[in-house]
Amino acid sequence: MISVRIQNVSKRFDSTTALSDVSLEISPGETFFLLGPSGCGKTTLLRVLAGFVFPDQGKVYFGEREVTRIPPYRRKVGMVFQNYALWPHLSVQKNIAFGLEELGIPHSQSAERVAELLQALHLEGLATRHISELSGGQQQRVALARALAVKPPCLLLDEPLSSLDAALRVQMRNELRLLCQQQRITAIHVTHDQKEALATADRLAVMKNGQIRQIGTSEQIYRQPVDSFVANFIGETNLIPGRIIEYSNDKTLVETAVGLLHSTTSPNRFPIGASCIVCIRPEAVQIRAKKIEIENLFSAQITTSTFFGETLESRAETHAGCLKILHWHAEEVNG
Repeated sequence: MISVRIQNVSKRFDSTTALSDVSLEISPGETFFLLGPSGCGKTTLLRVLAGFVFPDQGKVYFGEREVTRIPPYRRKVGMVFQNYALWPHLSVQKNIAFGLEELGIPHSQSAERVAELLQALHLEGLATRHISELSGGQQQRVALARALAVKPPCLLLDEPLSSLDAALRVQMRNELRLLCQQQRITAIHVTHDQKEALATADRLAVMKNGQIRQIGTSEQIYRQPVDSFVANFIGETNLIPGRIIEYSNDKTLVETAVGLLHSTTSPNRFPIGASCIVCIRPEAVQIRAKKIEIENLFSAQITTSTFFGETLESRAETHAGCLKILHWHAEEVNG
């Protein structure tokens, strides 16, 4: 279990800037996610950490040790690739033991470690099978076991759950987090799956165009996005343009097309009269058939409602455009 520090790292590929002055600190034992759209630089940053790519500038530290230009095999990190990269001609047992054999670990110790991981990852009974005989979920477990076999202080994961079906993905992300905690491993994941990141991460970084736009806990980033990109990328939201009228205690009064809205004050205060954008999550909107005297009340016309079982998704027309509303318990909507 080690800390990871990235200091002013930049990387270009020909005319494309993949990373631009990225700095980041990850605590020992932390489960950290790099999140962003395709091409944002998250996989390049993971490859810099793994040693597959050397940065053009900046430094990388594992603990107090600088590893910026140290090759992968000397970094002592585990890596789980998106396509698993398993040896198809080897059995499950031999795939898991591969790294141990490369390190010259005695056979008795290697066999003990493999047996431990087979049990931990629910692969008992599959030790002698070849990779082609396994399901996608089983292959994912073998890839994880192989990475964990050498007891790396840091584990790097490049969208390892992306090829699994939805139900298995939920199961595996919970097991993976628990396993990393039990093994006392600093885990750094790359994903574009927002729900996976929100549900699993201790902290996460949202990236765009080779830069980190925001770092924080899942709740901080969901509840207090720093800009409209982060707000739109993490979950669904309604964005309403407005103008700051005044500050009062811990609230901000904003003038918008739907009327005056009272908003929780952002840590970065804008000056009075400045333009801003109000972020309203769909689940925060409540529908009332009758007018009552409360804050943030505005008129809307329900245009569509879609039933999703435990939720009901509605769309409403307002003076600021279309608004999305999400009810966690489906109820009759009158508009």
